[in-house]
Amino acid sequence: MNYLPIKLVKLRKHYNYSQGKLAEVLGVDTLEYMGYENGRLVLNYDQIKKLASFYHVDFEDIFRNDAEVLLHEVSENTDELNIEYFIPHYNIFQKAWNFIKRHPLVVGILTLSIVLLSTTVFLFNKYLNELPFEIVRGSSNYLSASNTTVAFIDKRNGVNGNGDNSNGQLSSLPNSNIAKVLEGKTFTVMLDENGKISSAGLGNRLAEEIASWENIIDVAVGDNHIIALDYRGRTFCAGDNSFEQCKLSDFNNLKRVFASKNGSVGIKKDDRVVTTGDVFGASLIKNLGNIIDMDFSNDNTIVLKEDGSVAYYAKSKQFVEAETWRNIKAVACGDDFVAALNEEGKVLISIDNNLYKKEVESWQEIISIAAGDDYLVAYDGENIFGIGNNTYNQFDISKSLIQTLPQVSDVNVTIENDNAVVHFKGVRGAKGYLVAIDAGIGHSIYVVNDQAVSFDAFIFEEDKNYTVLITTIGEKDYENSSPLSYNFTYHKEENNAGEQSFVIDALIGKTKNNFEAYFRGLNYDVARIEAIQSDTPCSKEEPEVLSVTGIYEGESLTLEELQARNISYTYCKLENTNE
Repeated sequence: MNYLPIKLVKLRKHYNYSQGKLAEVLGVDTLEYMGYENGRLVLNYDQIKKLASFYHVDFEDIFRNDAEVLLHEVSENTDELNIEYFIPHYNIFQKAWNFIKRHPLVVGILTLSIVLLSTTVFLFNKYLNELPFEIVRGSSNYLSASNTTVAFIDKRNGVNGNGDNSNGQLSSLPNSNIAKVLEGKTFTVMLDENGKISSAGLGNRLAEEIASWENIIDVAVGDNHIIALDYRGRTFCAGDNSFEQCKLSDFNNLKRVFASKNGSVGIKKDDRVVTTGDVFGASLIKNLGNIIDMDFSNDNTIVLKEDGSVAYYAKSKQFVEAETWRNIKAVACGDDFVAALNEEGKVLISIDNNLYKKEVESWQEIISIAAGDDYLVAYDGENIFGIGNNTYNQFDISKSLIQTLPQVSDVNVTIENDNAVVHFKGVRGAKGYLVAIDAGIGHSIYVVNDQAVSFDAFIFEEDKNYTVLITTIGEKDYENSSPLSYNFTYHKEENNAGEQSFVIDALIGKTKNNFEAYFRGLNYDVARIEAIQSDTPCSKEEPEVLSVTGIYEGESLTLEELQARNISYTYCKLENTNE
């Protein structure tokens, strides 16, 4: 059956056109067009195209041999002479629906393919997310050394360190939840139990990049680069790439990562070794299998194999003793020695210096070892032991791991409802704070955080000077800080109708931090204060105020008067610093 005449009639009547109008569109007489509608005559290709354009439908919509055809809504305010009254023209949904009607089999196949692909992706991601997440463990996790610093994990799973801190590499180290610590040339990297990496001493951009890595199970550092492995076997690298140490095209399907000063090493799940960058002994390492630990110096490389034996590669000397070592669980090397830790907690070393060798052999119950180019350190979980160059005090045989907490900062005292209220900024790792004021028989308050501490007005006398002492209280592996002292003069609040006034404290002799904290407590914008360093050396560990201009001790001012003052001060210079 030919459905074209039916479509022609349906379209024309829906839009209320005459047969004469359609004949005009096709360029034929009315009688000939009537032949198209009654099936006596057949439209040619060009005529169907003209009608499709006129009715704003696809060519196939008219040419297809079925009774269905797209009918648009029609504006009520048109006449036969205005053919642009179709509302709307084809939109994307209409086109999609027409395609579905014309090609149901193709649409069905595409839909089934999308469903199968989505299901496969969902199940694969679910499988990956359910893979066992486990940090790579080993003796080398607890201790790490650069040429100037030593870092170690304490009994609370926090990180401590000794040595050079000029780049902040030993500052603000986490105090819990750390699984592995590593020292770069001027930075510290830590992997926590949740597979996240933190750092100290790195620039903000690099620190943020490595902190964004997730589900990390192993990490290694060179002098200036960091390489990490996640639980899916994917590797990440950041930092210096001048030796192509971060060129990781072959670093896939790994189970461990290591780093030399300017190179990276990966151990694949089938125990094959891949290297990139400057790795001393790379060609020899690749021929070994079952590697579980390794260490590098400028002149030597030492490798621990799964069977507890070691292999080494040296530029200029032989370490014959190392060839006989067995039951080893960790290795380390410097430029003039190689060392190993055995299952009994004893440290073995091959070195020409007999005094060093004898000392190392006396170390007992060691759990981890590490080395710089010219020194070796060991850790028994409570103390650090070391031999060699100790220029930066990176190790001290007699030093306990107990740390002294720092003092609080940003101290100031305000008078509120005639009470003296002490404000300060707390210290990470503190158990609490003891805040005391020497007021005759003495008064003290213990708080567990850096909340404001209020002392009752009855203990004070008007215009009398008092000293606040704040001690940071430690617990377990942390000792109390030395007390921080802060001086202030007590003045009751004025309750008259006028604006409250206050008397300026003694300013000369305050520490630089306390001076600015004092004015901050008076709601003065300390950014306006000009601080000038003098050439006078400091007699104490903190810079002290030597002179003040713009305001004077004992002045009685309102807040408005204070805000109008321009204040500057000079302070002493700490030796060997730019402070």
